[in-house]
Amino acid sequence: MIVLACSFFVFAALAHASTTNGTIDSVRKYAFSNVGGYVNFAPANGGLTITDSAITGYAWSANTGWINFDTTQSGVTNNGEGTLSGFAWDSNAGWVSFSGVTIDFSGQFHGQATGGTVNGASYIINFECATCTVTTDWRPASSRSSGGGGSSSLPQTVTTVTTVTTVPEFPQEKGTVKESSPQPTAPSISSGNIEAVSSSISNSLENAVSSVVTQTKNIFSNSIHSISYFVLSVGHFLLTVWHNFLTGILAFFHLFKF
Repeated sequence: MIVLACSFFVFAALAHASTTNGTIDSVRKYAFSNVGGYVNFAPANGGLTITDSAITGYAWSANTGWINFDTTQSGVTNNGEGTLSGFAWDSNAGWVSFSGVTIDFSGQFHGQATGGTVNGASYIINFECATCTVTTDWRPASSRSSGGGGSSSLPQTVTTVTTVTTVPEFPQEKGTVKESSPQPTAPSISSGNIEAVSSSISNSLENAVSSVVTQTKNIFSNSIHSISYFVLSVGHFLLTVWHNFLTGILAFFHLFKF
């Protein structure tokens, strides 16, 4: 009984600590970037730590590489209730603002992180696409219960974090970038997605072929019409000339009574 009781309190303490010092779920860890592809928030040799005041660590973008939350010029902050702000540094795409991203009472991320323009596209990390789910075991302060009828050991006030005000938009210097780390594996594409993509490509090809065939038919039909009209016009002209010639000959013979 004593061992069971001790185990209960140990596991309870770990779970309690997890809500205030959380990590990203090992399965539900992917968002999607229109520039960077899938973004893994719990990669090997990286991963994030979420507290009431900040998010630290590294995420991995399939196309642009490491995204650093431990920058010295900025960093991503948490107001204790899951409302994020501040900047992370994408090693190949620049500063990424997390203002507009939130974490709900179940630990799920919502919204979009935004960056500058990369190859003509506005950089976006979307946490709510059809195949996106990023969750953490951290919980907003107001959603935690003390449990057991005792007094809560959690802090009663939310840590206030000063947002970046040194520049109107993005910091001017880049943060440190994690080096020499193996690339994590991007999520596999399900057979359903492959079938959908194949169907879309097939439909596009069919539409393109149909359009080419229709245009070819129209061009051929118009050409035949133009040639026919030209031939008829020339024939009519020649018949008119021949008729006038014969009429002139007959008039000549009639005039001189041959």
